Amino acid sequence: MADVLKLQTLDGMLDYPSAEDSSKGTTEQQFQEYLKNHQSVMSDMVAVTLWQPSTAYTVGQVIYSPNMPANTCARVATAGTTGSAEPAWGAVGSTTSDGTAAYTMMYRTVDFATTAVAKAGTDAKTIVTPAALSSVLVDFRKQIINEAHPVGEIWETTTDDDPNKLWTWQKWVKMDAGRVLISAGTYTENGTTYTYTLGATGGEATHTITISEMAKHNHNISISAAGNHTHTVYVIMSGSDQNAGDGGSNYWGNRETSAAGAHSHDVTCESVGGNSAHENRPPYQVINRWKRTV
Repeated sequence: MADVLKLQTLDGMLDYPSAEDSSKGTTEQQFQEYLKNHQSVMSDMVAVTLWQPSTAYTVGQVIYSPNMPANTCARVATAGTTGSAEPAWGAVGSTTSDGTAAYTMMYRTVDFATTAVAKAGTDAKTIVTPAALSSVLVDFRKQIINEAHPVGEIWETTTDDDPNKLWTWQKWVKMDAGRVLISAGTYTENGTTYTYTLGATGGEATHTITISEMAKHNHNISISAAGNHTHTVYVIMSGSDQNAGDGGSNYWGNRETSAAGAHSHDVTCESVGGNSAHENRPPYQVINRWKRTV
């Protein structure tokens, strides 16, 4: 491909020789070179921008025509050779066929989007600059984070990060230490119905069992036998005896009780245990938990 020529100006091209100096007029050769220059430059311009019949185009070339819809152009989507007649150009976004070539119709951008226009996201005719895009991305990031962490959400982390510093437009409060989470609602287990109201708290880290909570049970007590034995008692006996009382026939004498005589024993059952509260928590790992309020 030949180099693009510099467009010659018209200066000096329409000069006529004067009676005083015939050498100062424009020669035919000079005018012909002028016309060749303009034809070459015009050909380069047309080849680059203006649709031409029976012309080979490559993918990516952008073609213009005054017959296209206002403020539109055609980008070559399929390389090929154009037809002998200009095609009927379609609307933006459509595909226009032309000989063996094909185009995608698009807007001919002539302006830059303001930040407000870029944020609105409805204009398809303007260019978004890096500055406008940066502002859009800031708002987009906030929107995504707000949707990912709505008001009322709980955020858990194993770090000391503060969400109030991570997302400064939101407000988070740290939740109560030492609490696990339970789903709100009602359920029944082993015949007992439990109801958990949203926001309610309860439970204990440790617990001391009461008598009513203790499982019903018995204590077996064994007492070792002490062996058979008797007791001697002094009683009044009837009959004649030299030791009898005055004028009586009864007297005092010793008698032993039966070896199997009925009797009782006092038994003491000592209590054990320290009456301390027992561990009531499952295995756990400590984290930071936050709740968004605004």
